[in-house]
Amino acid sequence: MTRLRDFSRQLFGREYDRSWMDHARCASVEDPDVFFPKHGQNSSRAKRYCAKCPVLTLCREYSIESEQMYGVWGGLSERERQKLIWKQRRDRRGSSDSVVGGSGQHNVELMAAEEVASYFGTQPLRTVVLPSDLFRTNESSLTGSREMPHETYQELMSGDGPSPTYVPFRNSNLLSAATSLALVIGASSVYFGAHAEDAHNWAYPDCTPEFIGAMANAIYVGSYHQVRLVTPVEWMMKRDIVKKGMALKTPYEITHSCYEGKRPACGKCPTCVERLEAFRANGLEDPIPYDVEGEVVGI
Repeated sequence: MTRLRDFSRQLFGREYDRSWMDHARCASVEDPDVFFPKHGQNSSRAKRYCAKCPVLTLCREYSIESEQMYGVWGGLSERERQKLIWKQRRDRRGSSDSVVGGSGQHNVELMAAEEVASYFGTQPLRTVVLPSDLFRTNESSLTGSREMPHETYQELMSGDGPSPTYVPFRNSNLLSAATSLALVIGASSVYFGAHAEDAHNWAYPDCTPEFIGAMANAIYVGSYHQVRLVTPVEWMMKRDIVKKGMALKTPYEITHSCYEGKRPACGKCPTCVERLEAFRANGLEDPIPYDVEGEVVGI
């Protein structure tokens, strides 16, 4: 118990009262693994134990406050508890905001962003729209007349130089707007989801480590050292992101990726191809629907 208290103090900066654990019904269960079901297993047996536990409420409150990520606590599964943990974090830190601009796909992206924000219990999503004329160019499949490429994953990875879907310097504008918004609402971080496949062979120069490093410095200096750029998946391939997301119980079924701006997703544009390959590499089926030759699949 001393070791647990020391760990709690290091991890959370405070020591939690665990005296209630001595009265928990699970303490007398012969097989404690029942409270830590493997991925895909049912947690109903553990919940039945919890339902008659005299310290159910204390257990639930503790698990949310200390952000327990694994197992059944207070009758809540990992996924059920994660939603409450995220709501707790958002209540502490402020609102969720979205900055979009430059392509006709952002209406569908905003719908997905609102669903994700609702899932995690954030405050209402606030949207900042940048003028589309700022990014309009015929050299991009997203904002101009250039044809959308339909290639295999292998063809995409063998390409060199800017992708046909690259929008000139768009990420710098989106990150700048997000930083201004962060300063207005008092947020200390701007999260950027650029990953290794975006940077591969300089397909998107404004997703490369060189760009990210320069932009992170500009944001930190330009915000009087109040805002930092955070890039948690910068060095990960999409298959790695999917794997990590599954471990974190990410609700992939309400996320969206499609350069065509379609829902169901087209399944043929570069981001759809990369997403499908990422799930396939993990032996999983993407939970969102796709429109393949006029037939909706995956639902």
